[in-house]
Amino acid sequence: MQRRTIVILAFALLLCLPGKGDATEPLTVAFLAGAGGLKSPFNQLAYDGLLEASGSLPLEIIVDTTIADADDPELKRDALERAVDLGKAKYVIASGREWAEAVRKSAEKNPKVLYTLINAELEGLDNVSCVVFAEEEGGFLAGALAASMSRTGLFGFIGGMDLPEIEAFAAGFAAGAQEVGAEATVYVEYLSDDTRDFKGFRSPDLGYAIASRMYASGVDVIFAAAGASGEGVIRAAEETGAWAIGVDYDQDNLAEGHVLASVIKRVDQAVLHELNRVMARRFTPGVQVFGLKNGGVSLSDMAYTREKIGEDVLANLMVLEQRVVDGEITVPETLNAVQ
Repeated sequence: MQRRTIVILAFALLLCLPGKGDATEPLTVAFLAGAGGLKSPFNQLAYDGLLEASGSLPLEIIVDTTIADADDPELKRDALERAVDLGKAKYVIASGREWAEAVRKSAEKNPKVLYTLINAELEGLDNVSCVVFAEEEGGFLAGALAASMSRTGLFGFIGGMDLPEIEAFAAGFAAGAQEVGAEATVYVEYLSDDTRDFKGFRSPDLGYAIASRMYASGVDVIFAAAGASGEGVIRAAEETGAWAIGVDYDQDNLAEGHVLASVIKRVDQAVLHELNRVMARRFTPGVQVFGLKNGGVSLSDMAYTREKIGEDVLANLMVLEQRVVDGEITVPETLNAVQ
């Protein structure tokens, strides 16, 4: 039976999980959650990847969620230093772009420690790898699906903040909708512009309010890339009898029949991929992109909507996906690039 020990380290609540691997000296891995902590599906997926790895790799895992929503850069830098200096972490995984500057500082100070930054790019350091996703590709399939099902040709996109990865979702969604429905109109709104606390990703009531307004104006499909705020969008879809599209993980069961699909980012598999590289002494610095081609993004199985969607639409989605994978379609990453 796997032993779980809760310890207090420099005022941070940390969870240590020895893995089940062989007699090899265990690798101490620190995981620092981003906005929303483990209540955020994105962070939870990253953590799930760690837990999956601990089943077969000799790992000791330190988890710090205490300052996930802190807006003070010094607190984030202190958390990293605690993990490295007191926790003796040799590999650090930081979830979210809000960790970028703290990771840079810590990596420069500790060149023998390896770091992976999830969902942001940080180049020029030999001990830092970055995991990013081709959000625009997942968004493209979501837009094509939405346009195939819409009765009004009016679509909404609700993002947590105007960040590059969120705009990529929006651009892909608009391009996909236009690929199927030439007259498609996509309304884009962001919930917050506060880069200190990322509250746009944890405000479900605000997501609900904006989605309700969009649905009332004739929009019949909304794609929400807004973390926990998207749960409010899904609630509004269920109440109005419209459709929402989920993000990051399979949200289809949150309102069965009203979540048309979810754009899944396989953060868990990306973390597992990076961990395996570290354990095999094949750590590669720089940016690693996970998209349709390598299974990094995908649509959900659409278990509650497949019959409504129909085989013809599903078949067309497969064709469009293959065209993206083959390079026949280049999906734009910015709204300005959408034709």
